[in-house]
Amino acid sequence: MTIATRAIAPACLILLACTPEQGTPYLEVGEAVGQLSCSPDGGAPSVIGGMSVINVRDYGATGRGCAVTGDESDEIQSAIDSAAQCGTPYPVVYFPPGNYCVENRINAKVDNLTLLGGTAATLQLNADVIALTVTKLSASNEFLPVKNVTIDNLSIDATSGHGQDNAGVLNLNNCVDCTVRNVRILGSPSATSRRINGISTSNGTTGTIDGVVVDGMSKPGIQASYRTGVALDGSASGGLRIINSTFKNMITGGAGPAPGIAIWGGSRVIVSSCQSYNNAGDGVQIAVVSYPPDNSLGTAAKDIQILGGQFWGNGQNGILIGSVHEGNAPTDVAISQAQVFDNDQHGIRVTAVKNLRIDDVTLHDNGEPGLSLRGHAGAILQQVSVTNPIVYNNMKLTAAGDAYKQGISIVGTTDVTISGGKIFDDQATPTQLNGIKLFPEDLVATGTPPQRLRILDVDVSQVPGVQHSFAQAYPNGAIPTGYFRLIGNGAPEGSLYAPLGSEYVDLTSGVSYRKVAASGATPGATGWKQVVTQ
Repeated sequence: MTIATRAIAPACLILLACTPEQGTPYLEVGEAVGQLSCSPDGGAPSVIGGMSVINVRDYGATGRGCAVTGDESDEIQSAIDSAAQCGTPYPVVYFPPGNYCVENRINAKVDNLTLLGGTAATLQLNADVIALTVTKLSASNEFLPVKNVTIDNLSIDATSGHGQDNAGVLNLNNCVDCTVRNVRILGSPSATSRRINGISTSNGTTGTIDGVVVDGMSKPGIQASYRTGVALDGSASGGLRIINSTFKNMITGGAGPAPGIAIWGGSRVIVSSCQSYNNAGDGVQIAVVSYPPDNSLGTAAKDIQILGGQFWGNGQNGILIGSVHEGNAPTDVAISQAQVFDNDQHGIRVTAVKNLRIDDVTLHDNGEPGLSLRGHAGAILQQVSVTNPIVYNNMKLTAAGDAYKQGISIVGTTDVTISGGKIFDDQATPTQLNGIKLFPEDLVATGTPPQRLRILDVDVSQVPGVQHSFAQAYPNGAIPTGYFRLIGNGAPEGSLYAPLGSEYVDLTSGVSYRKVAASGATPGATGWKQVVTQ
């Protein structure tokens, strides 16, 4: 039914709602913005306290495109600025269907504001500027909070005007408890010299990014950067949730191959049920950002969760966790139930981390190992737990004569546990020839071997289980330490490397073995003794 409205300021309308007994009211997105319907049928509506609707066309924007109307940024900004004057705390600025030409930055710095697009409502960027930002600055240029902004059902076309370098087409600074929902951002494949994100969040931004699609930017599709997820006033923060979203086709821009998702210095970020694919760089990067300038260690990403999702077909790794700052590393990272496949490099590559948990992931058909834990001198890579990984058919892009074709690669790490799961290759011409391969730190014989390494109940029955790449005995008799408990086909003597005390069950014969002796200064493939049962 059509609902009457009450004007309270120029182009401001109070929406009329149903009473609670009549059910939940909902806004019908379309040309008739003053309409509200009841569900189910009801009688006379009552006034909603606190919601007003502003139509950008009432401020002169036509939505007829840049070729017809030219820049409409001022008209859109006037509509947003008037939202604070409507006398109600929950204003809505509505964009009817159309292409709205943007040549100057639009700033939605109004608390409780909703920007709502009709079907195919698009901001058509026609200059190299930020299309839309939420940014409020103090007189001393400090970021002030803007609360509860919602951006819903809008598209941003950045194929002509590409955006501002080192910023997002959509830029959120200290946007507290904000929601970006059903937003589509399209970049240009020709912007190879540019450095432009799809969405940038920083400086206290929290809330939810839901159902967005970012396609073809020259920097990350979304960049959760410095102090994302952290309230700048030190109060409790809800973090940032990125859910049900797609990041695809990022190109090689001025900063190099762009990843789909970048969490650079953000905290309390959850990426749930997302896809990141066909990007020139990584599907996901979790890293330490070189900011602020006076901090030589940078700011580490912290308390990050990747829950489900698919990360595939990327030009580098499916997921990369690392740091360019020695002495600092991403901290408290969890990856669960992700599918990571068909990436040119590793499925998951970790070069620096403190406290990483990987559970129930599937890693297959990647160009290099499905999982690589690669420590090096000066880097922090410790406290890693991997549970029930399924790792198969990786090493697709390595040289035919490369002997180190492993499902999991472990290089000079500390406190690593891999438990359960299966590593195998079921191809007619196998490419993943080893299950787990151990290397010394920095891939040199004098480097430190993995320490306190536990490999428990991993099924490596279809590939050689654990192999070492030690060119010579380690100085001072240093060897990998820890404990392995493995199952496989065939006796382990002469083929399976493990620390002293490790256990093995031969599935072919049912015989159990224990590692009771080493071979020289290396763990060796000898020294296994059959366990006699009474």
